[in-house]
Amino acid sequence: MKTLTIVLGILGALVAAALVAMPFVFPLEGEPGPDWVVAAGRFHILALHFPIGLLLIVPVFEMLGLPKFGKALRPVPSVLMGLAICFAVATCVLGYMLAWGDGDAGELLDDHLWGGIITTVVMIAALVIRLAYTTTKRAGVYVPYLATLGLSLASLTWGSHHGASLVHGEDYLYAKLPVSFQQTLGVYEAPPPPLSEASPVFAGIIEPIFNQHCYSCHSEAKEKGRFRMDEFELLLAGGKSGIPGVVHGDLSGSEVFTRISLPLNDDKVMPPIEKDRLSAQEAALIGWWIEGGASETVTIQQLAEQSFPEAIEAAVMELLGVEEEVPEPLSPEAFAAVAGQIKSHYGIDLFAYSQNLEDGLFLETQNASAPLSAEVLAELEPVATHLVSINLWRRQLEPGAVQQIVSFPALSTLQLGQTNITPEDLQHLVGLNKLRSLNLHGTAIDDSAVETLSQMKSLRRLFLFDTGISAEGIELLRGALKDCEILVPQPAGPETPVAEGEAPAEGESAEYVE
Repeated sequence: MKTLTIVLGILGALVAAALVAMPFVFPLEGEPGPDWVVAAGRFHILALHFPIGLLLIVPVFEMLGLPKFGKALRPVPSVLMGLAICFAVATCVLGYMLAWGDGDAGELLDDHLWGGIITTVVMIAALVIRLAYTTTKRAGVYVPYLATLGLSLASLTWGSHHGASLVHGEDYLYAKLPVSFQQTLGVYEAPPPPLSEASPVFAGIIEPIFNQHCYSCHSEAKEKGRFRMDEFELLLAGGKSGIPGVVHGDLSGSEVFTRISLPLNDDKVMPPIEKDRLSAQEAALIGWWIEGGASETVTIQQLAEQSFPEAIEAAVMELLGVEEEVPEPLSPEAFAAVAGQIKSHYGIDLFAYSQNLEDGLFLETQNASAPLSAEVLAELEPVATHLVSINLWRRQLEPGAVQQIVSFPALSTLQLGQTNITPEDLQHLVGLNKLRSLNLHGTAIDDSAVETLSQMKSLRRLFLFDTGISAEGIELLRGALKDCEILVPQPAGPETPVAEGEAPAEGESAEYVE
């Protein structure tokens, strides 16, 4: 038994030394590793439960072995400790592989890593001391064993807490506590003041965007690419690549803007495809701030005086809580005049959803006598704010027609199936913030339109039957438009019924193909 204790002690010392050396020999630099490392590292989540459970029941069996009738249970803690150590070593290695493979780094990750390593090393020491006590039967040896066992439980608690903070956030334990409790604990963070024209653009607009989309990977807790965005100076400095994160007044030189502007299928796009993509509005606001000098202190009013494009103004007004101008009620006379004019001139039908004109109007072009032009659509200007649905199925769209569609801000359903719309035309539709259903069946839309479609965050249904968008493009869209149902052809037998919304029959109204 004495020889076994010595051998296990030497072996344990070697394992402990290897674990302690691991972060120094293979430092985490915030760069992602090979896929096989990620695949193996993900078993860390499975393995970590075993050492925790085994270590927690060791004190239970120690107490059960104290009475004379529990003598048979006295060897059990050693067995449990041995198993716990084996699983703990595996957990540490797998966790390290997970961090390396995902390109994770940062203070919180380091705390979690060292919590696991310290726990494992102290467990090894506790087992060796217990085996020495079992061999010598000296009571003086049992006290150090209990001390190391207690220390291992304490370090386990410390390391596990930091691991949970990595997964759930550092405020997970107290975020839902009453404010008075949070204040007593000293963890209460007062909400930011209401946004106003006097608010700094960075603190009031830009930082909340970064907080939502970027801080989970680029903050004090986790520093992918050794790049932190949660402190202004570090945001400007950039990460391991040496490229500045933000350059005052220079969009092309600002790595942050470059990354958020990359195509979805680019490996360097940020946020990654599995994360929530920035909306076109959010990206535009970041670009506006950078072009305006990327100052930490400039206010909304000051930056607006320098430059305030229409799209930026609309976005800022929305953030400020300025309500949209309510359109004037549509009179039956005005509706009848426009409907009669476009029917007599172009054969286009304008219908009301109900007798209450405030329920909206829909445009039916199946009987149109000529291709749709911007001039034709411009004649709908008197009812533009009330138009909620347009059916352009199989219509020929003349240049400029799609741009005119953007002048219908209430539009929620747009049927463009089998039209001559192009990927370039789609870019004009990004500004339709209330568009919920878009049908592009049988058009020449291809993968070059994926980036544009991914910015249409308001969409809830998107029909892409018989388009040129590849399966990879469809998956990119599903990752970017998480709230949108994307309908594409599915393998089906000859008698399988056509899916709802797949393709309307000729002359069918958009009302039936949403």
